[in-house]
Amino acid sequence: MHEAEAMYPVTNCIVAPEKSMPYAIGASFYVKGREKFDNHVESSPTGYRGLSHREIGDWSDAYPFLLESPGVHLDQITAAKTPELIIDGIDPFVLKAGEKGLLFVPYDENGFSMDRRVGQHSSVIQEILSQWTKKNPDRGFSVSAARYAEIVENGLGYYFKDPAEADSRKVYYQ
Repeated sequence: MHEAEAMYPVTNCIVAPEKSMPYAIGASFYVKGREKFDNHVESSPTGYRGLSHREIGDWSDAYPFLLESPGVHLDQITAAKTPELIIDGIDPFVLKAGEKGLLFVPYDENGFSMDRRVGQHSSVIQEILSQWTKKNPDRGFSVSAARYAEIVENGLGYYFKDPAEADSRKVYYQ
C-alpha cells in the first residue's frame, strides 16, 4: 500500500506484473463499478529493475501488487505540510490545479481524506483476494473487513480502541 501525488499519473491504481494482472483488472473493474471510486491498473514496467512489484513477481511464486491512493500532501504545490493536510487531504492549491486539469485524479473541495485513502486500500485488497479465490478456490481466502463506504461513513477512529479504556499493561507510548 502506498500513496502518490495527485499530479502523478500512477495514482488511484493497482500496479501489477503480468502474472498478477488478471486479479488487478478484476479488482479494479469491481471497485469502479460497485463501490464507485476511481481506480485503474498500471503494468509493472519490465525495464525498471529494483521495483519490488517487478522483482518479486519475476523471481518468486508470489503475486505482488502495488496499491497507490492519492496523497495530496505529497504534491509539491500544496500549502503548508500540516497534520491536518495529511488527515483531511484538503488543499486550496491542489483544488486550483484540479480546476485547471493538472491532476490525474478527480479532486474537489472534499479532498482526499485518510478515511478515503484507507477505505480505498481496504476495498482493493479485499477485491484482489476475492478475484484470487474465484480463480483458485482450492487456495482461496475468506476476509471480512470494512470496505470503502463503511470506512468513509464511520471514520477511521471508529475501528480503533481508546487507549484510555485499554488495559494499561498493553498500552505503550513513546
